[in-house]
Amino acid sequence: MRLIIFIDQALDHPVRTVCAKKFIIFISATTLIANFSANSIATFSTNFSTNFPQQIQSQQSHAIGY
Repeated sequence: MRLIIFIDQALDHPVRTVCAKKFIIFISATTLIANFSANSIATFSTNFSTNFPQQIQSQQSHAIGY
């Protein structure tokens, strides 16, 4: 409840509303960046897991052929 009262008091002041809006934009931007990085890490891990066994097989076949 204190946080809600503090937000109500902050919205009365015009400078604080600008800070609050910037803070909200910052939070949304950080969540967007976090989602993007999580997706890129997931795609990297799937690519790595699919490509890595193929590389091992190709190295083994090359060693056997040699």
